Amino acid sequence: MASEHIVSAFDQELNELKNKVSEMGGLAESQLVNALEAMQRRDTDLASRTIESDARVDEMEHEIDAFVVQLLALRQPMASDLREIIVALKISSDLERIADYATNVAKRTMTLAQSPQVRPAHAIPRMGRLALSMIFEVLDSYSDRDTQKAIAVWRRDEELDEMYISLFRELLTYMMEDARSISSCTHLLFIAKNIERVGDHATNIAESIYYLVEGRPLLQSRPKGGDEEYDRSTPLRTGSARRPETNRMKPYILVVEDEAPLVTLLRYNLEEAGFEVEEAVDGEEALLSVRERRPDLIVLDWMLPAVSGIEVCRQLRRRPETRDVPVIVLTARSEEADRIRGLDSGADDYIAKPFSPRELIARIRAVLRRTRPAVSAEQLTFADIEMDLATHKVTRGGKATHLGPTEFRLLRHFMEHPGRVFSREQLLDSVWGRDVYVEPRTVDVHIRRLRKALGVGRSPDVIRTVRSAGYAMELQQAPEMPASVFDRLG
Repeated sequence: MASEHIVSAFDQELNELKNKVSEMGGLAESQLVNALEAMQRRDTDLASRTIESDARVDEMEHEIDAFVVQLLALRQPMASDLREIIVALKISSDLERIADYATNVAKRTMTLAQSPQVRPAHAIPRMGRLALSMIFEVLDSYSDRDTQKAIAVWRRDEELDEMYISLFRELLTYMMEDARSISSCTHLLFIAKNIERVGDHATNIAESIYYLVEGRPLLQSRPKGGDEEYDRSTPLRTGSARRPETNRMKPYILVVEDEAPLVTLLRYNLEEAGFEVEEAVDGEEALLSVRERRPDLIVLDWMLPAVSGIEVCRQLRRRPETRDVPVIVLTARSEEADRIRGLDSGADDYIAKPFSPRELIARIRAVLRRTRPAVSAEQLTFADIEMDLATHKVTRGGKATHLGPTEFRLLRHFMEHPGRVFSREQLLDSVWGRDVYVEPRTVDVHIRRLRKALGVGRSPDVIRTVRSAGYAMELQQAPEMPASVFDRLG
């Protein structure tokens, strides 16, 4: 580096910082090389050494952090010097994460080496080679301050994402075809995801280099392969967050399972089959989720932290508001005594792991047809009112009835539970959702709109007002005229 400062020691310190970052980059690169080689050769000794060597990368990050703090305190850099120091700090953080992901690959390799090899394993080295080339080139661009090379790395991230998505689908296919491969394929999925994240951090470094050289951030949107399809197959936040309004018409399945890879598999297959899916990771969260929003069916693991699946099932059956919620127990306990105990606790069906996702979906549909025919039906009927759930059309007496979206959901709720009385609060929870604050009297306004749309006055009123209780859908008989009236008419 040519001397640019009055104090030549500052140039030497900046050059030393650059060398430290380059050295750390070489260590992170070696970590990934060794991890991928260990996985390909199923070499547990090499994997173990790779895990141990991660400590040196962590030490290098701490050294760079301390060196940067010293430079900032003593030199008070500005402009390009400040960018040089800040970018070095950011790159060291990305390199530390790359080494961590390489260590994760080595740890998964230790487990995979004990299992039979599965077919898609050959695709992961291709991903690894691409990720390694990205690291190699981005470190070169840092040494040479070459923005063109950095941008080339930045663009290659899309290719790595597409390879991950393709492998994700392939592994899911194998898991669906052979339940015995679920464990091995799950480890491969984690390895592939770690490699994909390595590519993301290489892209971060490329963006930092562009900022270092040009003095401005790279403003283009980062290229990502298959965003729409990837988002659909990635596990979402667990809990009671609501989905878009269009999903409210799908049968709602609550999956209670504490194994994240299995949750990923279940969510993907159930959503592909047309269900809305939420997750709970233990029994207490499951009971809370059910109170917040009643599911159409629960897929329940037996061995859960906090509260067991069997106890969850018993509590659901004791409560009047959840007594009839269908439950399918999905568990590794496959003995006859376990099956009997599960069914006696109130489960509607019992499936032992390993299982076929296709069979699970078929059983879910069968249980819904048996216990909640309105949920699995494409069309609802009550008296002369027909609701087509596929086309969102409602007719009464063969004539089209035009409803707003809230009135449509309200009518559907009543048609799925004919004769049952719902309070205003229950209707708000079921139709509007618990996360929306609406005055209870708003229900009365929409009931009036629904009655008007259904032609009350010209046709019998099917919405009965139950004083001090709420509303119910019933076919109300017209009041009989007293005999004295007929005498007068005669």
